[in-house]
Amino acid sequence: MDDNANQAIMIAFGVLVFVIAMSATMYMFSLLTSTAEVLTFYTDETNFYDNVAVVGKEGIERYVNTETVIPTLYRYYKEHFCVKIYDTTGEAPGSSTTNPVLVQILDVNLEGKVENAAKNTRIESGNPSDMPKVSKDIEPQALKNIYDKYNTPSEKLLYMFGVPWIGNTDNMKTRIDYLINGDAGFINNKYVDYREHPLHKMINNTKENKNLQFKEHFVSYSYTGETMTTEDGDVLVTGNESKDKIVITYTLVEVKEIE
Repeated sequence: MDDNANQAIMIAFGVLVFVIAMSATMYMFSLLTSTAEVLTFYTDETNFYDNVAVVGKEGIERYVNTETVIPTLYRYYKEHFCVKIYDTTGEAPGSSTTNPVLVQILDVNLEGKVENAAKNTRIESGNPSDMPKVSKDIEPQALKNIYDKYNTPSEKLLYMFGVPWIGNTDNMKTRIDYLINGDAGFINNKYVDYREHPLHKMINNTKENKNLQFKEHFVSYSYTGETMTTEDGDVLVTGNESKDKIVITYTLVEVKEIE
């Protein structure tokens, strides 16, 4: 009788160990699958694309001073809208009344793409023979060339320094501080230098010359990844979810010249 009881206990113990081992194995497989999915997502540049179509827009234009511009710059990363700043006064190299120069673009989505490009770009030489053969490798290189390195003064205006501020509210605020004040320092262990950036000079010039104002152009885009084109060429939203994209453009101009 005792032998039967001992065998029963051993069998029960073996079954318990088997169940625990199977549960641990299933958990590990589940964890491995989840980890693989996350890694696959973050290594695929297409997940950073704006796969949308603009389906409508409405422009609003007015003249504002720095009391309006500066708070907007500090809000862009909190409210996820895009701000573009142009100069026509000559502070930015090559700018004139007939040739507005893009001084800086602030856009969390774009900065996320630049950060991804800075981390994953493999081609550095710039030699056409070294260009990647896979098309999806071209966008990171293009983004890095446009926004993450500089060889000329105009390229330096848009320089994003590998976007060390992305994802951290305090770091993003520090970046705006540097940009507005023309300062330099470390953000997330990365040296950021906006001392030669013309924006702070443009802001100071508006205080000294009352005729200088920022022309604000406000555009609200409704967009979605699911659209259809009618026979008349109109683009209509067909998806259940639509999103809004706000783009605010500030162009420093001398008001007396356009009145």
